[in-house]
Amino acid sequence: MFSFIMIMIMIMCCCYVTPQQHTLNNSFISSPPLRCLPHISSALLQLKQEFVFDDPTSYSKMKFWKEGKDFCEWDGVTCSTKTGQLIGLDLSESLLIGPLRSNSSLFTLSQLERLNLAYNYFSNSKIPSSFGLLSRLTFLNLSNSFSSGQVPYEIALLSNMISLDLSGLYDVSLSYRTTIKLAQNMTKLEELHLDGVDLSSPLPKSIANLSSLISLSLKHCNLYGEFPKNIFHLPNIQVIDVSFNHYISGFLPINFSSCSKLKSLNLYSSSFFGILPYSIGNLKLLSKLDLSSCAFSGTIPSTLFTMPSLKYLNLGENQFTGPLTIPSSVKNLSCLSSLHLEYNNFNGKIPSTLFEIPSLEYLGLTENQFTGPLIISSSVKNFSCLSSLDLIANNINGQIPSILFEIPSLEYLSLEHNQFVGPLTIPNISLSSQLTSLLLAGNKLIEQIPSSIFEMKKLEELFLNENYFSGTIEMHMFSKLSRLRALDLSHNNLSVETNTKTNSTLIFKLNYLHLASCNITEFPKFLKTQNELSYLDLSCNKIKGKVPKWFFTIGAETLGSLNMSTNFIIGWEKVPKVLPWKVLWTLDLSHNNLSGEIPPCLGSIRFLQHLELSNNKFEGSIPSSLGNLTQLYYLDLSKNRLSGRILQLGNNSMFCTLSNLEVLDVSNNQLTGSIPQCLGSFSKDLQVLNMKENNFSGEMPQIFVDENGLMTLDLSHNQLEGMVPQSLAKCNELQILNLGHNRLIDTFPFWLQNLTNLQVLVLRSNKFHGPIWDPNKYMGFKKLQIVDLSFNHFNGTLSSHYFTNWSAIKTVNTSVDKSMLRYITGGNGYYQESLTVTNKGFEREMVRILTIFSCIDLSNNNFHGEISKSVGDLRSLIVLNLSSNNFEGHIPLSFGDLKQLESLDLSNNTLSGRIPQELATLTFLAYLNLSTNQLMGPIPQGGQFNTFENSSFYGNEDLCGPPLSKECENNDERPSTRLDDHESEFWSGFGWKAVAIGYACGFLVGVLGGYLFISKK
Repeated sequence: MFSFIMIMIMIMCCCYVTPQQHTLNNSFISSPPLRCLPHISSALLQLKQEFVFDDPTSYSKMKFWKEGKDFCEWDGVTCSTKTGQLIGLDLSESLLIGPLRSNSSLFTLSQLERLNLAYNYFSNSKIPSSFGLLSRLTFLNLSNSFSSGQVPYEIALLSNMISLDLSGLYDVSLSYRTTIKLAQNMTKLEELHLDGVDLSSPLPKSIANLSSLISLSLKHCNLYGEFPKNIFHLPNIQVIDVSFNHYISGFLPINFSSCSKLKSLNLYSSSFFGILPYSIGNLKLLSKLDLSSCAFSGTIPSTLFTMPSLKYLNLGENQFTGPLTIPSSVKNLSCLSSLHLEYNNFNGKIPSTLFEIPSLEYLGLTENQFTGPLIISSSVKNFSCLSSLDLIANNINGQIPSILFEIPSLEYLSLEHNQFVGPLTIPNISLSSQLTSLLLAGNKLIEQIPSSIFEMKKLEELFLNENYFSGTIEMHMFSKLSRLRALDLSHNNLSVETNTKTNSTLIFKLNYLHLASCNITEFPKFLKTQNELSYLDLSCNKIKGKVPKWFFTIGAETLGSLNMSTNFIIGWEKVPKVLPWKVLWTLDLSHNNLSGEIPPCLGSIRFLQHLELSNNKFEGSIPSSLGNLTQLYYLDLSKNRLSGRILQLGNNSMFCTLSNLEVLDVSNNQLTGSIPQCLGSFSKDLQVLNMKENNFSGEMPQIFVDENGLMTLDLSHNQLEGMVPQSLAKCNELQILNLGHNRLIDTFPFWLQNLTNLQVLVLRSNKFHGPIWDPNKYMGFKKLQIVDLSFNHFNGTLSSHYFTNWSAIKTVNTSVDKSMLRYITGGNGYYQESLTVTNKGFEREMVRILTIFSCIDLSNNNFHGEISKSVGDLRSLIVLNLSSNNFEGHIPLSFGDLKQLESLDLSNNTLSGRIPQELATLTFLAYLNLSTNQLMGPIPQGGQFNTFENSSFYGNEDLCGPPLSKECENNDERPSTRLDDHESEFWSGFGWKAVAIGYACGFLVGVLGGYLFISKK
């Protein structure tokens, strides 16, 4: 009897009734009548001991787990109401720190059905295969728990799984074998979230067999191959997200069912393509559609704007074309709040119905081809919710509708880089305006800036630059705009008065101020109070004198970019030993009248990345302090009077300590000595090395590092000797090579053909010798567009196959090759260099080189033989010079196919026969020199030949007809448009007279709509 009583007491001690209820993710309400499971309590307490809690003051669900209390009352614990068993454990965001081991007591809890361990730190330990022991699991969440390694195959065997979330495990991978098993085994799966898990495989087609699947999220999974289109037809699917999988492709199904439950579809930054099907309008429950940064094309079906639940629509960065067709019923959409159509090829007028969507808050149409005026109904101000309107970079014209400024909800308005004209009209409601950003740069707005702008109290950004605004603006006029943080008035016809007596009323604190080309004549004194500036541009003004001492107090803690280029600044009132700007990364003082030595204090700007001092009058040596600028990407010291050797620091040049350099330009100075050998190998990031027009001697750098990024190498106009180093063959990215005007002695470097990106090759005025054709070595230059081998000792003949593989010159290009654009990370924009070219008989400096410019100059060598008709295959050729050689035979008829040719010089050869009449069909030919040959017969008439003077034909005694005074005999036939077979196979060559040539190739640096030439004096 006593034993029975003791047993009953023990049962009562460990089992009791609890009124508490616990939940896990709003489910599994628990309140069992009796519990007597001490082994579970023990396992949970053991689990608590397996982790570290660094911060005892922070809350953790395990913090109050204590022995002697009912574990079903512990935070994060859920028990079954029927059995009292532990069935749910939610330890998400519980500050668990330490590895989750395979022998953890967690895996003894075999009755677990739901387990949430998200947002903990498992020390990048591997996911234990012991999860396979928890066979009853229906819910498993390990997201953002800092695990690593492969997802164990055992997890795929959990056949009861309904929800699996491994998102945010960026150091975890999932094998294709495990993925297939998962899709085959987890037939009840409703949620599969693997964002960030590395799959590196196609998505198994068996995923489309998961008929219960509701949500599929596979962002950033490195998926590739074709997406199984049947997933779109799953009966319960509501969410599909495969964004940020750049190589997964596929297309949308033609027939979306009207019974579809799809609510969110996100394909952002994938390779999906094709058209949007008309049936997309059947997705009545769809609230989010993001197809941006894909490859969709065609027109947009009007049904897209009939989806009643749609809130967010993003079709940006695709290839959609055609006009937008927006049905009038769009005004009935009560949910659509965000519409992104940026970076496509839409054209035509912007439909006025877009502004009639009552719920629309954001409308983005940036970088399309919309034209015509912007038409907006006056009623828009009464119902619109529009807060942001972005129409940047289209071709919209006409006046800016004043009704835009009457939309009460509008906060952000960007109409930059369009064709808006006329005066800017803003109604007198500015006081009630909600506008915080007004961006109108790059249009054709005229007259004065309306005074109503100065009443927009909430303005924070005002960009009016690159227009035709005129008149005088005094800075105190902005005094009412207390929230103003960014102001750009640059490049108008304005005169900005900065130093007025009312400066004390300026109460705003700017962080962005651009006043370039504003006719400012002195340093603006109001800047004394602007201690929060990050960007300051005073370039292209008329500021004279010296930089005042107070200027160095501006933005000492904040200033990142300072541009004072293109003024008349002559120096500093007092040069500080250390410049105060702690975060300055860009400094441009180019195109001024600064003289004396470069101030050593420039080397004290710790984070400087971009430094331009070109086009000044600096002299003396380059200060060694510049070697301290270890963050420097861009350094331009060109066109000064710098002299002496480049300072050596130990065994290295000071430049070789700047391992982040992308551009180094010291051209057009008076530097001497040898070029430091380390410049070929000190940085893999170096893209541009320009040391032309100095007095460097010795040999070129002999070692170029493997996998370097050099794109432009210009060492022309120096006194370099020796051979071209074959290590240049490692410069796989090289596009521009200019070694002209040196003393190099070498044979033709045939190995340059291996540089598949080479577009400009200049070896002019050296001592190169030998042939440039060898049937065993020569393959051709596929991308070469400008070649100058003139003024050397090259000899031999040119095979009929010489130009066979010159693909770039064979094709007529009308657009700029964007691969040639040189954007420098640490700089302000595109690096620029010039090219001196003899075109139309004169030396001219081409300031910006377009890739559609093609030129061949083989003049002043010893080539001989006939000119091949294959030259006529170079259809994009603009300048051709074969002068001053020993070419003989006839001028090929095929020259008549060079329809782009502007300059042709074949002078000083021994060419014979008639001048082909086909040359008269070259409508762009502006310069022709055939002098000093043995040509005969009548000169062709008509076309451009009527513009050429006697000098074009001088020294051909047997030529006759205008413009020469020698008349042709009556029986002398006109030039034939056909030659016999023998004549048609003759090779042609060309050259320029020595007095006419000055061709020193540079490289593409920017994009203009035509050639910009400056005559060289």
